[in-house]
Amino acid sequence: MIITDFNTSSIGWFGESNGKFKLVSTFSYYNKLNKKVTYGLSQSVLAGNVYSKNNLIKNPYYMFQVLGNHNKQKILRTDLSSNKYDFFKLFNKRKKINDTKLSKIFNNDFKLKIKKRKGLKIVLFNDIYKNFSNNNFTSKITFKDFQNLDFEIEFPINHLNVSSMKKKWQVETGPVLLPLIFKKNNKFDLLPSFVIFNKFDSVDIFYDYPFGFRNRKQSYLKNILCEIDLYSLQNNNSKLED
Repeated sequence: MIITDFNTSSIGWFGESNGKFKLVSTFSYYNKLNKKVTYGLSQSVLAGNVYSKNNLIKNPYYMFQVLGNHNKQKILRTDLSSNKYDFFKLFNKRKKINDTKLSKIFNNDFKLKIKKRKGLKIVLFNDIYKNFSNNNFTSKITFKDFQNLDFEIEFPINHLNVSSMKKKWQVETGPVLLPLIFKKNNKFDLLPSFVIFNKFDSVDIFYDYPFGFRNRKQSYLKNILCEIDLYSLQNNNSKLED
């Protein structure tokens, strides 16, 4: 099976100053013209004053992340507390949202580079247990008619639990890129989120990564029906060209 190699894929901008991130998730759907559209999500980092000689960390502090493709991009900025002891306030009240809108921010100077490689499809607990020591799993989830939208997400597994005695397993991972759909016009925004699942036909979703402040009304969605594929990556000789 051919899957995304998140270890070598990337997302970012180029020009006089280049910025490249690790790719941590993809989201794909078919638009009204039946053309496949794919967005990528970058790893989140602490924002810095680039190339500065002093004060390399921006103040006020915030996490910086990008999502997009060649045509549209979005910058996500998640505020952090300026007081390292103010944990209660940090997790209960967001100062403000500094995200951009999904638009053509970088003109033509943006690239989503997705590398592919072969993977072994996991269908049984014994397959998971056999490959557990490799610690190199990815997943592809297909959603049908999720709030009137069909789409697919793909991402690496950051945390996997297994119990040899109970023969059970559970994935807890994120961020993954998921749509937040507006019922009034059927349009959607994209948010980095968490997913948890322990079977192949449903998933629990938590909007949004990391603090859940961008969608306060319905942050937790339970038992969402879907088709989950789990893969173990093969050796490095199985890499393909993008």
